[in-house]
Amino acid sequence: MASVIMVVFFSLRSPEVMLGLPYTEATDMWSVGCVAAFLYLGCLLYPGRSEYDMMRYIVETQGHPPNTLLTLGLKTGCFFQRNSKNSFWKLKTPEQFYRETGIWPLETRSNKFCSLYHLLPIQPIRSEKSVDIVSESTGRLYFGDILSRMLELDAAKRLTPRQVLQHPFTSMHHMSRRYHVSSYVRSCFETVYQNRTTDSGIAVGGSLQRSSSSAHRVQQNLPSASAERGAC
Repeated sequence: MASVIMVVFFSLRSPEVMLGLPYTEATDMWSVGCVAAFLYLGCLLYPGRSEYDMMRYIVETQGHPPNTLLTLGLKTGCFFQRNSKNSFWKLKTPEQFYRETGIWPLETRSNKFCSLYHLLPIQPIRSEKSVDIVSESTGRLYFGDILSRMLELDAAKRLTPRQVLQHPFTSMHHMSRRYHVSSYVRSCFETVYQNRTTDSGIAVGGSLQRSSSSAHRVQQNLPSASAERGAC
């Protein structure tokens, strides 16, 4: 039980905490993003048993944190080594980490991903209606977008709670036009908005028909499936 609790504890730690950087409420947003990924996958995204394992998983999936942040981190040297020629940081290999600490890194991931978008094909919808399939596929792209912004390596660029609530994945404005023709869309709205009202006190049902220009902007900026789901 203790080992399970430890794995869960490490799995929610943000890069800035492990690197010894100042942290704010953006650190909590990272943890929320990890929980969202867990609810989608059914397993922990970064189930490290040590901070090095956690950092290694993050780097393999999302790349290195910005060099400027690594330079400022008080604990960066625990995970990265600096190139004397160009001052860039590079993640220590498992062998090097073992030689320095006597701790052999472990592989505890159920799934390995090249990017956060690579996890999107998990659990495809089963439906014969094209409108359901398109709606579900669009929803997955928005989920990939919001997840990547919640798990932004630079805490200063991470989504704020207000931005999360305004994101198309959360507001679901992009689905409103399909409400009456898609059973998948109706089930989504019923799950999220049942017995809820908007901030202004107006019943949510009246807001389902509103279009959202922000949703279209996000959709235009989303990476294509082929670009983001390249083979590892």
